[in-house]
Amino acid sequence: MRGAVSTDDPPRAQFAAPAYRVHPPEGAPLPGKAPGDTRRMIQAFATWTLICDENLRRHRRVCNASQSIVDGDGAFAFSWSLAATSAGAPVFVVRAPVGAWSARTVGLAFGAAEETVIRLESCNASLCLGFLAVDEALRRAIAARASVRVRYRRSETAAPVAIATSLDGLAGAIASLK
Repeated sequence: MRGAVSTDDPPRAQFAAPAYRVHPPEGAPLPGKAPGDTRRMIQAFATWTLICDENLRRHRRVCNASQSIVDGDGAFAFSWSLAATSAGAPVFVVRAPVGAWSARTVGLAFGAAEETVIRLESCNASLCLGFLAVDEALRRAIAARASVRVRYRRSETAAPVAIATSLDGLAGAIASLK
């Protein structure tokens, strides 16, 4: 019998709609922005990355210098960015990961200086963030390309996560903006 299906035939596989989509490239227009309205510039300075978004219609540029640190598996461990408040004051935005227990503070020690403890003020599903105003001592640490020790806890009873990094490259990123 031609075209008949035998009850001995194995069932045909059912395919779901593709679960993939095109990921927009770095620098893709932000939601609500027309293509071509914003120019993004990304520039590396040692272990820091300078990202500037320029609104071409308003002739306004917003920049931040960031450093992201991942663990041996490539998972987010810590990041921070040097940005400016709406009043123009420099501030570090500090981010630590959220796990089963969210870190409540991050300790930063610049060079041989005492550790500064930053309270993490808000969290979402993946990270908590806090802020550190840039004072004269921190400006000197940036100019000196100081080493930095980062410390936080993943749980109240766990040993602290300890990360060694540096400010090397940050002064160059700042200087390039002038």
